[in-house]
Amino acid sequence: MTNKIRMDAIFFLTVLSGLIAVLLSGTTYYNGRKKAIEAEEATKLLMERTNEVAALQRDLLGEMNKNQEKTDLIVSLQTKLQEINEKLQGQTIKLENISTGGDSYLKMSFVKHNDKYKIWIQNMGDYPLSETTMWFMDLNHFDKLSDIEKVQYERRCSSAVANLGYFYSKGRKIIRELDYELDRDAGVRVVVNFSANNGTWRQVIRMKWVNGKWVTANKFMFDPFRTPDILYEIPEDYPSLSENEDIF
Repeated sequence: MTNKIRMDAIFFLTVLSGLIAVLLSGTTYYNGRKKAIEAEEATKLLMERTNEVAALQRDLLGEMNKNQEKTDLIVSLQTKLQEINEKLQGQTIKLENISTGGDSYLKMSFVKHNDKYKIWIQNMGDYPLSETTMWFMDLNHFDKLSDIEKVQYERRCSSAVANLGYFYSKGRKIIRELDYELDRDAGVRVVVNFSANNGTWRQVIRMKWVNGKWVTANKFMFDPFRTPDILYEIPEDYPSLSENEDIF
């Protein structure tokens, strides 16, 4: 009896151990499966969030590209607007210069025609001139006069103002013919006073007879507000000066 009870106890314990093992195994499987499902769901959620972030990045990049395109368009429009303003300013200045004469000026020359010298006046600028006048003095003759005669001569010359009228851009006129020959020995020294709608200026003419022809140098003195206010025209073949000679 005692052995039978012992055997039953052993059997019961064996069966109980098996059941416990099965339960533990089931619990482990259940816990592992649960963790696997949770991990799978977490991975799936992570992928969804990653895709959302990628989509947001694409949207942000698209917006940045759109903003860059808008910025480039604005810069391009600003550049074109600046170019248009510069053209308008240039046209405005050009219209003003056409009205006022701009930096144009007249130049007097002696031109020989049919054995006579003629006084030739030319507009040296790109803009027309109006209300033009001039008078000039022969400095060679002026230097030979007494002080009183110099004053009288200058008054006579300044009162003999020639009204030249209107000059087109680069326009020129012959105003009169000289009734005398130019002095080849003494050369030519003339000062010319001009006025026009754009101001006043003075031209000094020096001419020398060299190797069978006249060589001419000019000096222009403009109003101080003009730039430059002094302009020289001295050709390379103009004879060299003596130590004490001032070309003008």
